[in-house]
Amino acid sequence: MADAPLASFGTGAEGSTVIFHDEHGERFDPFLGELGVAREPQPGSAAVHRLAVADPRVQDRILERLAGNGAHIVSVTPERPSLEAAFLRLTSAGDAAS
Repeated sequence: MADAPLASFGTGAEGSTVIFHDEHGERFDPFLGELGVAREPQPGSAAVHRLAVADPRVQDRILERLAGNGAHIVSVTPERPSLEAAFLRLTSAGDAAS
């Protein structure tokens, strides 16, 4: 574990959740599909949609496309690993290195 990347212990985002409002959210499906992201309508409102963005590198492209085409970005929440998950990842990386 001494060789594990302790500087990143529990700090790195692992994707994000994007919530947006658009009456015709399905119009973004072809673009989102190209990026490997699926739109999930939210219960109680056909105009509110959730995106689970696993790759942080595509998040800006998605937000730019949504906002540029009139969708209202409600929230962007980074997904951070729990302390336990970060610890297990670090300890398993240490085992693999030995």
